[in-house]
Amino acid sequence: MNNRYSSKVSNILIYKIIFSSTILSIAHGEENKNNKVLDFNSSTRKEKIKDKQEKTSNTNTLSTGLSKTGWEIKTNDGYWRLTIGGFEQGDGQINFNTGDASDPAIKNGAASRRTRIRLDGVLYRDFGYKFEYDFVRTVNQLAIANITESWVSYTHLNPVTFKIGQIKEPLTLISSTSDRYLEFIERPLFANAFIENPNPYKLGISVEAYNTRWTTRAALQTQNTGLGVGIFEDTRYQLGGRITGLPIYHNPAQLVHLGISGSSTWIRNKLNPTTGALENPPLTYSSQPFANVDRTPWTNTGPLTAGNRILENVTRLGAELSLVSGPFSFQGEYMQARLTGVGYSNADVLDGYYGTFSYFFTGESRVYDHKIGAFTRVEPKRDVGYGGWGAWEVAIRWDQLNMNTPHVSGGNTQMAAIGLNWYLNPHIRLMADYGYVVNEVAPETNPMIAKFNGLNPSIIEVRAQVDF
Repeated sequence: MNNRYSSKVSNILIYKIIFSSTILSIAHGEENKNNKVLDFNSSTRKEKIKDKQEKTSNTNTLSTGLSKTGWEIKTNDGYWRLTIGGFEQGDGQINFNTGDASDPAIKNGAASRRTRIRLDGVLYRDFGYKFEYDFVRTVNQLAIANITESWVSYTHLNPVTFKIGQIKEPLTLISSTSDRYLEFIERPLFANAFIENPNPYKLGISVEAYNTRWTTRAALQTQNTGLGVGIFEDTRYQLGGRITGLPIYHNPAQLVHLGISGSSTWIRNKLNPTTGALENPPLTYSSQPFANVDRTPWTNTGPLTAGNRILENVTRLGAELSLVSGPFSFQGEYMQARLTGVGYSNADVLDGYYGTFSYFFTGESRVYDHKIGAFTRVEPKRDVGYGGWGAWEVAIRWDQLNMNTPHVSGGNTQMAAIGLNWYLNPHIRLMADYGYVVNEVAPETNPMIAKFNGLNPSIIEVRAQVDF
């Protein structure tokens, strides 16, 4: 009986296989006959995507190659793209007039400044993504390996884009310009103190839009201090935004850029109910004096929640101006950080500014990206090894940061710098900068930085950069 039962089951399975094969053969024949994939009149996105995948596979539209931003794997219809990129910045630093020779205020050295790998691309045409990891990232003078950006975007409403994940704060022109495209090895003092050193990459959501003559971006993000980027049970938040415009725009080498940015950050203070001591990492503003290897801060507020002071909110406001006229350019910005809370007053405003002039001897021009309202990659007219000497640029900068207020003794630093940049080709760059500390004023109430009073060190920095 078991044999008869097994035989019946086997026959049924065979009939089903034959029947299914017949149906598939008929369908396949109709497909070949009409030279198209069967259409079952389905309008669901899942089946449309499957249909697109089948067409992509059948028509062999996948392509790979090296682009300006990395190695790309993509479909020619724009539905899928993966770009693998990254960059390496190797730095050296030599200092002079640094005080006691046995214990110099700034130490010589060499180190990898940034070593990053990046994945970004497109999914289903309407979604984008980016993941970037830095193997030698520095946050609050601590060298750590960490994620910089990790987000997913929705771009169907072009030119409006929504992002969610870990994204960079929408602040200032110098911070919106990639580390790869800066005129100097280090950003200005206020950018380090108010944006970069406290960690500008925060969890949140943002919306942005652009046109040929303007950009706008707004973000709601978590407030983090030090290395904390997670969401806690009592997480605080910040609102930030940036607006830019080109009141004068003749061509990419003749323009005037204006912009404003700002944020309001509510500070997380988890106090011990018994001792009143702060249990989470405190917010601290600090900046090194134009140093890329020894990043010892010469301006340093110390913890802004300490003793009888409790920082509750920080409001940052910035203004930016830049003009490009052929090989000549100017860029300047001002930013202030207003502190409010217990033990603070309206006079507790930290601020800084800088101004930079640059000129290309070889006739190139700084390249403006109207989608982000910032500057991007310089491409020499003739690369080294292809009948040219690359692009040569000289830049000078004046820089000041003042963090001395009635309740904060963070120091006041003034600096001057000159830099020389050699772009061998669009992806390889050599940099050499000379910086001089013109003046350092640190209150004696802050011994961490008061020891630098009266010192006027000279700092020579060099960098070799490769990006792909």
